[in-house]
Amino acid sequence: MLVKPFKSFISKPLTIVIERFHYFSKIMCMSAGLDTLLLKKQKQPLSDQTKSKLATIASAVGIACNVILFIFKFIIGSIAGSVTIVNDGLNNLSDCAGCVVSMWGYHMAAKPADSDHPFGHGRAEYIATFVVAIFILFVGYEAIGSSIDKIIHPQPLSVTGFTIAVLIGSILVKLWMGLFYKGMGNGLANTTLQASSQDSFNDTLITLASLIAVWIEPLTNLPIDGLLGAAVSLFILYGGVKLLKETIEELIGQTPSKDLMQQVSDYLESNPVVLGVHDLMFHYYGSSIYASLHAEVDSEGNILDIHDTIDNLERDVLKKFNVHLTIHMDPVELHNPRLNYYKPLVEQYLTRFDGSITMHDFRVVSGSTHDNCIFDLSLPFESEVTIDQIKSEIEMILNSKPYDPTSKVYCVINVDHH
Repeated sequence: MLVKPFKSFISKPLTIVIERFHYFSKIMCMSAGLDTLLLKKQKQPLSDQTKSKLATIASAVGIACNVILFIFKFIIGSIAGSVTIVNDGLNNLSDCAGCVVSMWGYHMAAKPADSDHPFGHGRAEYIATFVVAIFILFVGYEAIGSSIDKIIHPQPLSVTGFTIAVLIGSILVKLWMGLFYKGMGNGLANTTLQASSQDSFNDTLITLASLIAVWIEPLTNLPIDGLLGAAVSLFILYGGVKLLKETIEELIGQTPSKDLMQQVSDYLESNPVVLGVHDLMFHYYGSSIYASLHAEVDSEGNILDIHDTIDNLERDVLKKFNVHLTIHMDPVELHNPRLNYYKPLVEQYLTRFDGSITMHDFRVVSGSTHDNCIFDLSLPFESEVTIDQIKSEIEMILNSKPYDPTSKVYCVINVDHH
């Protein structure tokens, strides 16, 4: 029953378009693979300027493809009377706006710092993305309104073979864009392009819904086109809300990448001069990352040699992780008998918290009547245990078996939240 109506859409122009597009798609997919291959074969890491130019080219390709898809879908959707196809085209238009912002973000990120903006101009990208999110929400609102009207007042569709050809062609274009973005994103280690790859693959499902709508609705008495158009509208609204939420979190200042923090920490601690790191703080300015941390070093080491090592580590982190790092050196006493006696007792007590509470900057100041154990504790914001409770329990443990029975032990604790 479904075969005959579907065959009525197949015409000579449609067959020619599909054959030519299939050939064109193979060439484009091969070019995406070639891009990936060329990026992987780079013997030297690409400079930030080169990465910015390549990412800009990728975004320009996205703009061109999405504009063409929007124009074709808007025209054939209006002619066919299909809100699903029109809304699909509006979704491509919102993708185009995202590409424009990405290009502008790459341009701003490459712009050098100046006296008014010492950390560069990367955060301007967040403002532009916020505007795009509002635009996407407006598009989604208008689209869902027209979809609801189509459900309430259904009208017959006028579908031709050219309509089907455009939709099939759109699916192939979006599949290629997904491959292209994936290759460029992986090669450049660019999360924006990687996200665009997934978005392109998702768009193929939306266009497939449009294709199903124009094929199935003439065979039923149900407002399939309006229902699927509403589904596409909800997808657009969801994308706008998600983008708006992510942008607001970036503007407020969200938690940095735990993987990146761990990689930087592990790299620094692999150097024998660095005994440990703590108080990591990361600040994002678009694609530029500035960070600071404290590195524990031997208090009895040669200060000039240690400083030279720290300088080299800061440069290495910039080259390896693209993080502008400032390291504060914390001298640690390795041969203080009182410190080496009390510190393991405190560390043993903290093991009951399964690593959620950690200690650093431990030192001991001794007097004639008492010892002060001074250290920092890192507590999670959601921790239920209070610092007074921890202090009381640690002091009870240390005073139960003091290093010197004639001296009382007190704790001076500074709290860091993580």
